[in-house]
Amino acid sequence: MLKKLIKHDVKSNIKVIAGAYSLITLFAILHLIMEKLYKAYPGAVQWIVLENILFILHILSVGAGFAITIITSVLYYRKSMFKDESYLTHTLPVSETMIFTSKYLSALILFIINIVGAYITMSISVGSPLWCIKFIKGFADGMKESGFTILSQWLVVISLVVGALYGISQLFGSITIGYSFGKKMNKDVCSFLTYFIGYVVMQVFSIAFVVIAAAGRGMMTQLVESAEAPDMGVLNAYISDVLIGSIILMIVMMTFYCGMSVYLLNKKLNVD
Repeated sequence: MLKKLIKHDVKSNIKVIAGAYSLITLFAILHLIMEKLYKAYPGAVQWIVLENILFILHILSVGAGFAITIITSVLYYRKSMFKDESYLTHTLPVSETMIFTSKYLSALILFIINIVGAYITMSISVGSPLWCIKFIKGFADGMKESGFTILSQWLVVISLVVGALYGISQLFGSITIGYSFGKKMNKDVCSFLTYFIGYVVMQVFSIAFVVIAAAGRGMMTQLVESAEAPDMGVLNAYISDVLIGSIILMIVMMTFYCGMSVYLLNKKLNVD
């Protein structure tokens, strides 16, 4: 049943994303054409200008594609869980836990589809599917040359993955908590305030982690007493401490949002 719910949710949103990526693909193709013309006629200024403009438009459109996916997922979650389609959703012969899980996983799948779409359009734009490998290798080599360890590099990757999972849980959790307030209150305003408060709390804890990690590694004393840059080994350890702390914090908050959402859906469901 979970697979059917996810399939339905993805199908309900995929048309919007497909439409957005049709335009993004068009920008990618036009950029590739302009790049070929620029290389064929290096003295023609118009092709250089158009190539740069289309490259910028393509990058901006990829960012817009991710934004559209987030907005579409949030609006669909709100509509299907608490608005127009909420009655049909909550009368399905499945638990609220399964319903929330399907919404969460479908949003994650749409996010992954965006990543794949961005990779494909970038491959078209630069004329090579190997650009990602070169980019990752260059990034890793740059970090290695700067003195960063393999652990630090992997922690960056893990933090990005956990950050995406946390972001979905925060959005859906904020809506669920916001819609659990009384009927006289504006649920959308409550959802926004819940998200904002959660964001502020996250930032406060993040700053606290940065300060505590710096103090624990003696970096604050070193920076005050000496104008020299901190030892690379100490800096690596500090960065690892901060990344580990942020990953743990995001997992804790993600668990809170998901757990609170399931609890409220089971105990205090309010639909408009």
